Amino acid sequence: MKNYLVTGALGFAGSKLVKKLLCLDFNIIGVDIKEEYSAKYKNYKYYKGDLRDLNFVDFLFKKCGPFDGIFHFAVQKSDDNFLEQDLRNINEMFGNNVISTYNLLAKASARRKIKFIYASSISVYGEVKYLPVDEEHPLIPKDFYGFTKYLGEECVKYGSKMGYVQGIILRYPGMFGIGSNYGAIYLYTSKCLRNETVEVYGGGKPRKDYIFVEDVAESALLAMRSEIKEDFDIFNISGLDPDNLPPPTLKEIAEMVIKNFDKGKLIINDNKPAEPVNIYFDGSKAKKILGYKPTPIELSIKKYVKEMKELKRGKNE
Repeated sequence: MKNYLVTGALGFAGSKLVKKLLCLDFNIIGVDIKEEYSAKYKNYKYYKGDLRDLNFVDFLFKKCGPFDGIFHFAVQKSDDNFLEQDLRNINEMFGNNVISTYNLLAKASARRKIKFIYASSISVYGEVKYLPVDEEHPLIPKDFYGFTKYLGEECVKYGSKMGYVQGIILRYPGMFGIGSNYGAIYLYTSKCLRNETVEVYGGGKPRKDYIFVEDVAESALLAMRSEIKEDFDIFNISGLDPDNLPPPTLKEIAEMVIKNFDKGKLIINDNKPAEPVNIYFDGSKAKKILGYKPTPIELSIKKYVKEMKELKRGKNE
């Protein structure tokens, strides 16, 4: 039975990945800095700990290894401009997104070479030079979060070059699904659930890349199973079919959400949209090499809205 380490195991995407792996009868070691995990599975062990602590990472490898692969999904996000954050937040984000990655690679170096899946972000691109954004697009992070994810990628690249791991970078756009309270699709759905008007900025024209969290888990599994010959590779994991670009506008996304409620009012305003106004991936490389194909956005929105309705009913009962 394959033995995998999943960091960020209680997080939004990491928890979905753990559930998917358990359904496939793998042995899973889950790690997070959050509260203890109480559910019992014969092939799942959870450890609460800080990956910035090299002693804890050493314990994981000695106690639970050897690993057949590592899914590194632990992350600390922030929506604030890093210049406006206090030094404590800066140090924590750097430690959680960079030092933790280095520590895992350092301990992996003493073992047999394994596959290391690193969950990165569309934020590493920052300023958009052309569309769709492919893996060769310049990296110009515009916030400290994007900068730390870029540095994490560089750690994996170095570890791969030194022969510690086979590093695979998966860059994700904005995620949505049960468990995340962020992003346009969540906002529009929440408004409809409260029978409120859905308001879309920027004249409804911006085009963004959104990925359903279940597709995130699927892409990570495909990457782990892939027969990639290179020691290091990078993939943009899009929520969009690369043969059907550009993506829908925010107005069209809002209309998809409202359609699944059979009611709702939409207002379009001219408020200035956040930069970059338009950003979406070219996912053709992941499709060709990994065999990854995202769920059509209208279907993933339909499933998400259904799950949100059920969640609300459960809270009201």
